[in-house]
Amino acid sequence: MNFSSRLGVRSAHISTEKSDELDKPVEYSKSKAYTWKAQKTRSGGHLDNYPSYQPYIVSGCLTVFLLYFCVFREENDIDEELGKTLYDRIEGLEERQLQIALKHNLENRQDTSAIVERLKELQKK
Repeated sequence: MNFSSRLGVRSAHISTEKSDELDKPVEYSKSKAYTWKAQKTRSGGHLDNYPSYQPYIVSGCLTVFLLYFCVFREENDIDEELGKTLYDRIEGLEERQLQIALKHNLENRQDTSAIVERLKELQKK
């Protein structure tokens, strides 16, 4: 029992020392934060892992890829499919949306002439 009471006094003494240290202000110029660079945070701590010419090579590769993809590549059937509208893909979609828009405009007393005209064009087809 004597041992446990000594241990309790000792741990109480240590905890008060730690709390005293925590209560003291931290001197910024003597802390690790003073020497830390923000670039280490952004790069994950690896500052000089790559060669100095790497950004130029990556930029060049991206430029060549974009030139090929946007300028020199010929269109194919996939490009033509991507150029179609949703109305061309789903039969009756445009007509249904026009009917909904017509109902909405009639309820709100808005102009319906363009909607009615387009509905007539679709029904003639």
